Amino acid sequence: MDALKAFVRSLPRGAVLKWDSGCFLFQRIPIPKSDMTIHQFERFCQDFGVTFKYHCTGY
Repeated sequence: MDALKAFVRSLPRGAVLKWDSGCFLFQRIPIPKSDMTIHQFERFCQDFGVTFKYHCTGY
């Protein structure tokens, strides 16, 4: 999770980070040792001016 957060911090303000989880709907970020929810991660991204778009194509 630390590497993902560092990546988000390195993105320029206004960037869009998209994640399509395929046919799996997640409530939490599926990274070992992470208890951050999708909504919390979205807010984290917003704090750095990054838009996080989560989509689940299977639903």
